[in-house]
Amino acid sequence: MSVNKALRLLKEAEEDLRIGCYDKAVSSAYFSVRMLVELYLRGVKTRKDDKLANALGRKLGDHYRKELMFLFEMRKEADHRDKIFSREEADEILRRARRIFYFLLNEMRG
Repeated sequence: MSVNKALRLLKEAEEDLRIGCYDKAVSSAYFSVRMLVELYLRGVKTRKDDKLANALGRKLGDHYRKELMFLFEMRKEADHRDKIFSREEADEILRRARRIFYFLLNEMRG
């Protein structure tokens, strides 16, 4: 797991959005953020999504917990439910993912 891999996933989400693969964009956006969260929270032993979100919330505030849980819920919708995302929905989700992603990246770089 590396920052480069997380960046690649985010770029793939952006490309998926561009070419009309909206469900894939939503899923990749989530996984890019999740990977960066795991790197940011070094030492956290859990791999469960809700536990990672709670740990992030304890460190950065409830807004970040809620945002990560939102992205997780949208990823579940994209990957496991009948929901088909529109361009507008996927774009909004990707925008929210980018905001968290680059905030965490800046925090990690100090």
